[in-house]
Amino acid sequence: MPAGARPIELFLLDLEDEQFVLYAPLRRAAAVVNRGAAGVVARYLEDEHVPLTAAEAETIARLTANGLLGGEEPASPAFPEGYGFAPYEVTLFLTSRCNLRCRYCYAEGGKEAHDLTWDQARAAIDFVAQNAVQSGREDFVVGFHGGGEPTLAWGMLVRCVEYAEARAASAGLRVHIHTATTASERRAAGLCERAFQWHQHLVRWAAGHPNHNRPFADGRGSFDDVMRSLKYFDRQGFPYGVRLTVTRDGTPRMAETIAFLGHTLPG
Repeated sequence: MPAGARPIELFLLDLEDEQFVLYAPLRRAAAVVNRGAAGVVARYLEDEHVPLTAAEAETIARLTANGLLGGEEPASPAFPEGYGFAPYEVTLFLTSRCNLRCRYCYAEGGKEAHDLTWDQARAAIDFVAQNAVQSGREDFVVGFHGGGEPTLAWGMLVRCVEYAEARAASAGLRVHIHTATTASERRAAGLCERAFQWHQHLVRWAAGHPNHNRPFADGRGSFDDVMRSLKYFDRQGFPYGVRLTVTRDGTPRMAETIAFLGHTLPG
């Protein structure tokens, strides 16, 4: 391979059972390799002239033939000339506090307590609202997501929504509000009772054993509580969506899980 042609964007990701994913995003290519092949690639990328056995050379040849190595490195994505960063949607992570201890949590929610400040939240809402005005849009979007459970920062959640509503009214815009949550039935009632133009309410769900992946902090299962909230939303005619997080153990039960939700929840 010519000097300088080695991939810049090539990642080795642990998979399982001594296997790895070799991923070249700019080339839109990936391969599953064993530890031995991963080591060969690492050595080859460090020094393309490193001596290789026949088997190692075959590994490099196969990866080259499949587009992961060799040739010109694709150009990195670039913004169009004159592009300005002017988003009209913002997602706020209000808190890292959480009532759950989900086994797959990417943010380790609940282990520490960090809250978004009002100045930060207000600045973010102002930013997207102003961008909407300047770009001639008729609306902007404010969402709330994890890191923790958004409704545990209830006062901040309400304050943000009220401010976004007021900001929209003053600018002649519409604002769409949405949140991801595992809110209790009491908080579900609070979300429904607020006179906000919520356009989506996303309830997180883990496919598999109903109480295995999403226990409360005290170890209790959260399945019954989530179902009570969903059924409350149904009774109120409150729009929501259900997002499935599927682990390896839950994969065989995906069809069963979807069928259960379809038969149980009219929403």
